[in-house]
Amino acid sequence: MKRNRLACLAAASLLAASSIGLAATPAVADTTRYGCTVYKPAGPRADGVDGSNRVMIKWVIDVKCDKGRTIHVHQIRMEEDDGTGEGRGDDYVGEKTYSRSFRGKAGTHRFTYREQLPQTKDAGGGKEPNEEMYQKVRFRVSSNGVVSSWTNYERGGASWIFH
Repeated sequence: MKRNRLACLAAASLLAASSIGLAATPAVADTTRYGCTVYKPAGPRADGVDGSNRVMIKWVIDVKCDKGRTIHVHQIRMEEDDGTGEGRGDDYVGEKTYSRSFRGKAGTHRFTYREQLPQTKDAGGGKEPNEEMYQKVRFRVSSNGVVSSWTNYERGGASWIFH
């Protein structure tokens, strides 16, 4: 019963936010370098609750590479505070580096990471009712013993996720 009520509240809140244009900002374009493409870094999505009834979120990064490539993706997870998209005052949530080899054949892969939705403070020091989560990703590619330089970070759109 509690989960159904929570799901209804979350859905109503998301519907209300999206109806006034606050659900997410647009993500940047796909980036292709050195035989690999990293698709637009998406904002995370709510992904159920844990045993303590805390909201879980799932981060996704989709990639595609030519045969013979290995991709290394560095992800930084953030909570947006200033609303400008420039990162001033935003809260660092975590980071991770992923690797995937496409030695045998070209293909696609989805990196996923699941964690609890953080509880951050608003400007007045109180708890936020929702979190505006986004990720920044960069990547490099190795092939035949040669490793490329890292691309610039690409920032994805922010997702509003309610506690």
